[in-house]
Amino acid sequence: MEPERLSRRWEELLGKIRKSDVEGARSCLERFCRELKEETCYKTAKIYTLELLLNLSGEFKRDSQVAQAVVELDYKYLKEWENKGEFEQFCHWVQNDVLEGYLEKLNLCNGKKQQRIVEAVKEYIEKNYESRLALEDMANYVYLSPCYLTRLFREGTGCRIFDYITAVRLKWAKEYLAHSGCRITEVAQRVGFEDASYFGKVFRKEVGVTPSEYRDLHQSGSDRDHAGRLAE
Repeated sequence: MEPERLSRRWEELLGKIRKSDVEGARSCLERFCRELKEETCYKTAKIYTLELLLNLSGEFKRDSQVAQAVVELDYKYLKEWENKGEFEQFCHWVQNDVLEGYLEKLNLCNGKKQQRIVEAVKEYIEKNYESRLALEDMANYVYLSPCYLTRLFREGTGCRIFDYITAVRLKWAKEYLAHSGCRITEVAQRVGFEDASYFGKVFRKEVGVTPSEYRDLHQSGSDRDHAGRLAE
């Protein structure tokens, strides 16, 4: 196999990995092994396989969160590489054990990384729920595109990001209603609703009662007296 074509095959494979196209990466690797078998001798194929292993390792180490896990795999795979005696063994090993092993480590580390991003967005919402929360601002906060953040948040929490914002706002609205003398319009503003009428509709839909009814049900006698004095 000519060096230029070999280099193109590697770039195709690494490009698929960078785009998280697992099936595409498997197809590239399968074609690479088939061409090695058809066009090279065993000794050359083994050398090319080692170069492929080093290329894969280098690609996955681009992510600092994955690097240490990849180093552990490098040692394991280099030992296994030395002991492969037949070409068919190499092909099966590279396509299954090597690629899948690196991808498994990448997915595991990415999963932890994604959860950290979701938790950071939750914290951002908790600190800013009283303000206008724009998707673009939240995405910029974690250095992601709005579209990707939307998908990531739903995968990590099971709910849409704006449904989560509403839940946080209603949680704090309940606190204000039960333990303060704030008027309903003021409560709405304090938890990020510009329109008190819309706040009332959302509250009733999600909680089952109106804000006023919730206050009557949950304020203690002392809270009611305190609220009355504040309202005077």
